Amino acid sequence: MPEPAFKKHSVFLGASGSGKTELSVNFAILARRRAGRRVIFIDMDQTKGLFRARDFFDELRAEGVEPVDTFAFQDAPVIPAGVAAAIDDKDAMCVFDVGGNAAGAVMIGQFVEKLPVEDTDYFFVINPCRPLSDTAAGLERGMVEILCASGIDPAWLKVISNPNMSRETSRELILERHTRLQELLSGLGMSACAIAADSALSAGLEELAAGLQSAAPGFGVSLLAAAVSAGILCLALYLQADRIAKT
Repeated sequence: MPEPAFKKHSVFLGASGSGKTELSVNFAILARRRAGRRVIFIDMDQTKGLFRARDFFDELRAEGVEPVDTFAFQDAPVIPAGVAAAIDDKDAMCVFDVGGNAAGAVMIGQFVEKLPVEDTDYFFVINPCRPLSDTAAGLERGMVEILCASGIDPAWLKVISNPNMSRETSRELILERHTRLQELLSGLGMSACAIAADSALSAGLEELAAGLQSAAPGFGVSLLAAAVSAGILCLALYLQADRIAKT
């Protein structure tokens, strides 16, 4: 597998329950381990009180990732001034966990002009097992709501397929729901660029993941394999893309 390549910044979007928070937390840890640069994790997901990135700030700090909590601003679409400074820091990589509906997504909209697609990966995480993400109408409605609120161009998206039903997840379920998601995305003129799976279930997915490379020329993600460690997921991310200079 090739070493992962990272753009300067990464934004994780998706409906509540898509798994974007889990993936963004682990992506930040992986980036810190592999890219060797300062990584700042910015929690902009203020739409739910269950799984929250801020609950894992101790783990992030232990890995050398610097978390920024925007919880105190949850009732107003404003962000501490340090976020803009973090984006402008030439030596820092910012990873954003963006809210799962229009109210949450509007927060990132303040910074889209400072996050050009040339320097930023916009990942849209979809769990096709989640209600409202398992039909074409529901999927489109959810994506339009988030994208319109954030001001992010749909053409910038890199979709991550994350079929997951917690302990009920199986390799067969992953294959079935991922295939169904690709069909739904095809109707929207889109395609998934990556699959997320627990490492215990990843065997046999390599061939399927390899097919994603041809579906998304210029951005091939071979496989997102996740394993539980120290209470959070440890994400192994393999990208085939040009490296973005730190400056």
